[in-house]
Amino acid sequence: MAGKAAPDANETQRAIQVLLKNLHCGCAPKDESSPTPVDNVLDLLCDQAALSKGQERLLQSQDKLLLDVVFQAHISAMIGVLNIFLNLKLSFTWRELLIVVAIAQGHGVACARSIWTWVLDFVQEGRLPFHSYGYTRQTVLEDEDLLKEI
Repeated sequence: MAGKAAPDANETQRAIQVLLKNLHCGCAPKDESSPTPVDNVLDLLCDQAALSKGQERLLQSQDKLLLDVVFQAHISAMIGVLNIFLNLKLSFTWRELLIVVAIAQGHGVACARSIWTWVLDFVQEGRLPFHSYGYTRQTVLEDEDLLKEI
């Protein structure tokens, strides 16, 4: 099987020089591959318009929905993250501000990760972080008829 010969040092050096010259002239190489989920998230983090729109929708949903305390805390955390990130006078990274908001709510890094997921899910897909606290599901063993048969 005939393979492509490895480029020698001179070819590599020339290719680097051409790349640097193109970059200096403002001609960056194009990535023609399809975007990955990580690329989509990174693009979203830089998309101030999409983040602002998500923030507005959250504020509207907060006023319209009858929210329990846990769900209200989730929404407040999401709004807090977007408020801080979209404030041009502040220069927090996503990680820093997620931890700040989580700590402000009396939680830690695990909560910061959850807030991150909630914000991304909401801005990308419009999904709110519903929870199942206080809800019970009946198991087979709790069904009296089945329990008598067993």
